Amino acid sequence: MNKKSTIAIYNTKGGVGKTSLSYNISKDLGYQYITNDISASMLKMSKSRNIKTNIPLKENTLYDFGGFEDKEAFKIINEVDLVIVPTICDMNSLARTLSLLKKIKHENVIVVGTMIDKKKDFQDIKKVVNHHFPKIKVFQFRKTRLLRNAMEEGISAKQLFSKKKLYKEAFIEYNTILNQCLEA
Repeated sequence: MNKKSTIAIYNTKGGVGKTSLSYNISKDLGYQYITNDISASMLKMSKSRNIKTNIPLKENTLYDFGGFEDKEAFKIINEVDLVIVPTICDMNSLARTLSLLKKIKHENVIVVGTMIDKKKDFQDIKKVVNHHFPKIKVFQFRKTRLLRNAMEEGISAKQLFSKKKLYKEAFIEYNTILNQCLEA
């Protein structure tokens, strides 16, 4: 990869898929993985670091920020090339997502509706986000084991898909998100 960029994945709500998304994107892009949280994904990443204070801004790095509000995370997310905010279709998650989006002072933000098992769930997420933030792109990522299985095997989603040809529809959605990272 020739382009040097930085990506942050953040939501102050836990359980929305930040870690598995972060792990796979960083693996597929060959990026360093930095988190401010204890994460099982670090056991599978050779280029990973856990940093809680004075987090450095580095090129070709993906930042996975834990499900809590952190002033260090806000310093980084306002400096990176792309901010990805994963969310699920539940009132608490959407409320926390909207609250976070109001605090982000960045032009290049996308929202990823994760763990989607009904088309209506994605439409609801998109409707709520676009009502408050009409310029933010919202992407779907269905409920699947693609990212988790790749992480458990210590490989990326692309590697898992090319190896086993499983999760075709989920891989197409993941690849769309990955392409947004490459365009950042």
